[in-house]
Amino acid sequence: MNKVTFTIYKSPEPLSKRYWIGNGLIQKQAAAQMTKGTAERVSMPFANFSQALAKATDKQAFGYGQHSFNYPDKMSIVVSGKEQPEKNIISRTQKFYAYPEGPGLAMVDHDPNEYGPVMSDEQLIRALIDIHPILKKSASSFAGIGSARTIDAINSIMSIINFFMFISSFN
Repeated sequence: MNKVTFTIYKSPEPLSKRYWIGNGLIQKQAAAQMTKGTAERVSMPFANFSQALAKATDKQAFGYGQHSFNYPDKMSIVVSGKEQPEKNIISRTQKFYAYPEGPGLAMVDHDPNEYGPVMSDEQLIRALIDIHPILKKSASSFAGIGSARTIDAINSIMSIINFFMFISSFN
């Protein structure tokens, strides 16, 4: 079983962009400014990762760095300069987060470009394996992103060309 460890951030304010159709165009409202909340280190089989991601709310974000194992799995998060590590209060900064050696997650954000080919998830993983053959041994999972799952109300066509690809990694 391929187990992965990552961080789930929770905030009282939205952490993800919001998408909708307005005036026939995809509209977007930015977010992701976390000034307070919690961070919890989570481990699970990679096979369960997509389900956990699908259940995340707009006030949750997944991070692939981790705080030190000298701290408990669940920590309070504040802005930089307001930390109190002795009270398990830290910031989402390089001072407290790193990418430890060992199995983990890699995220690839696929956004088509007008100057290059549009790739499906299968085409992208094949291209990445051609570049880095060791990826053939890794499990992968795909998830559409907000703008990619927006339905064109006029044509009722769903465009799924923007997506995230998650790859379980190992040493």
